[in-house]
Amino acid sequence: MLQQPVRHDGPAEDKGRHLVLTDEYRQRLPFSKNEFEKRGKQGNFLYELFVDDVPVCYGWMAGPGAKVGILHELNMRVPDHSLYIWDCATPEEHRGKGYFQSLLQMMMQAKGPETRFALVAVDSHNTASKAALKRVGFQPLFTYWSCRVFGRVILSMAFRDGKLTWAQPQFDRLEYGL
Repeated sequence: MLQQPVRHDGPAEDKGRHLVLTDEYRQRLPFSKNEFEKRGKQGNFLYELFVDDVPVCYGWMAGPGAKVGILHELNMRVPDHSLYIWDCATPEEHRGKGYFQSLLQMMMQAKGPETRFALVAVDSHNTASKAALKRVGFQPLFTYWSCRVFGRVILSMAFRDGKLTWAQPQFDRLEYGL
């Protein structure tokens, strides 16, 4: 789990790039209309980064109080004054141009000055996303992993402040302060 304090002094738009809150389903989104509507009803918002009127990447955001599923069948409630960014993607033809970093920065500013922290979970094998998140300023809050048997998670552990603990309580703890 990574976190970053949200700064509200950066540019809202950069290099012809602009962020759009997508509140209506349209064809060519990489998920079904049912999935789009389900995520919206759960308190999630889809943001897309456009360059020259072309969508180049997207990410979902959950605001304070939303209950979200995390990788490895874990879950958390987004803390007050925080947001959780998840399920982001950049199509291959748009990678390597800094779009994902712009998307992250603009999403963090989208919720207004009351937002103090941004949270994100990333798979340990996703080196490209981890590098982009680090460049934007995200820092590890704790590390977690799960053991699977026949595709089912049987154990999830976290490493935080030099101690090995169960993973789910670390996510539960987020609700009451980082």
